[in-house]
Amino acid sequence: MSDVQIHFSEITNKLPYKGEAKSTLALYHAAIVAYGIEHFDGTNKFKRSLINLLNTYTEMYYSHDMLPKAANIDNPFNGISCDNVSFNNSPSNMILKFDDVCWNNVDIVTSTIIPDTLIDESNNDNNADRVNVTSAADNSTIEQSSIDADVANSDGVQELSNSDIKDASNDNNLEIVNNKNIISTKIDQVERPTPKQDLYLSPPKVPSIDFSRVYMSGNIGGNDVAIYYSLPEIPTCQNEISITTDVSKMTTSELLNLYPNRLIPTRYVTMYQTILGTEFDDSLGTLTYVEGYTLDQIRDNIIKYPHFYKMYRVIDGEFISFYKHIEIDGELYPILEAWNNLPEAKVLPRNVDVMKDYVVRRYLLERDIKHIEHKFPLFGEFNSFLTLFMPMSSYISYGYTDVANIAKQCVESRVAFRRSHNPIYRRLIHG
Repeated sequence: MSDVQIHFSEITNKLPYKGEAKSTLALYHAAIVAYGIEHFDGTNKFKRSLINLLNTYTEMYYSHDMLPKAANIDNPFNGISCDNVSFNNSPSNMILKFDDVCWNNVDIVTSTIIPDTLIDESNNDNNADRVNVTSAADNSTIEQSSIDADVANSDGVQELSNSDIKDASNDNNLEIVNNKNIISTKIDQVERPTPKQDLYLSPPKVPSIDFSRVYMSGNIGGNDVAIYYSLPEIPTCQNEISITTDVSKMTTSELLNLYPNRLIPTRYVTMYQTILGTEFDDSLGTLTYVEGYTLDQIRDNIIKYPHFYKMYRVIDGEFISFYKHIEIDGELYPILEAWNNLPEAKVLPRNVDVMKDYVVRRYLLERDIKHIEHKFPLFGEFNSFLTLFMPMSSYISYGYTDVANIAKQCVESRVAFRRSHNPIYRRLIHG
């Protein structure tokens, strides 16, 4: 390695992975880093064990050795022997030495932390657990009020139940195959499952405010106004992130604590049902078909943007539901009128939830991938990883290995979202 030390939490960003190692070896390295951060005790013994484990996985990868069945990304030490390992097959620039690593940004954990548990779906018949949605566009009548409305519950984060699925099927002519829960989170295997309210974008019903500290103040329309600091200063869950949260004051451990310890569904109930002719992901639900984009791009879009809330455009000075229209080549068209003319309508059903999901995802894909500057953009800030809806280990399994940076993006995105939707903040900043 080079003379410049690598921060332990940034190892997967600094090692020169090439080819398949970027998606395979980096995933295991990220799991080891995450495990090390969660269990860090500050001793040189533990530090050396982490370095040895990283190098052992590297050597096993380049030697094409099979990993023991007991090894997994929840406990990367399990079943692995780091004794007397020689690194004959590994590139020298992929082997870490103890002095190569800086530990300054890793906090000592004073109590044992149980790593996040992967969702256990080994006992599920995935095909039986799914619900089919007929794919051909039908001529069913959809009320405009259904399109105008935002997500069904207060914040779009939900628990799936049999009654939810039945209700969705009755409303939208969906073909029910089985009324089991679509996603099995095995909550009973988590001692204290993360409540869905921890993910809400809406502010806490009873916010905690430090009235002794003014965050910003000014005069609006002849009235003196002030925004005070929110508490806690360091959020313990995503819902506690406010416009006054300063991510630079958060440690790596505090950032990682924002991940839920279970998979929490955040999309419309219908999107966790299979739609004939589309791909289905057991954790993400239906991969909404959008012509011109790959499945990987759509999957990435769902992981980065799992949760829609307060979706508006400003048209002629008025806030209008984002779902009501679709922008095509700089022109707005009512989605109910345009739907049957869209190529995706040959695959996706004429269904309220599907149409809403499609309108937003198409916009985000155009914005992020094709860098289209829309004439009628989404109001406010809406950035990646606004909601973390899976355990840290699940993000790693999808290839998102820099879990600390993703958690940082979550904080930054939520702060930006809240600021852009706070009228007092906007007036103080922009006049």
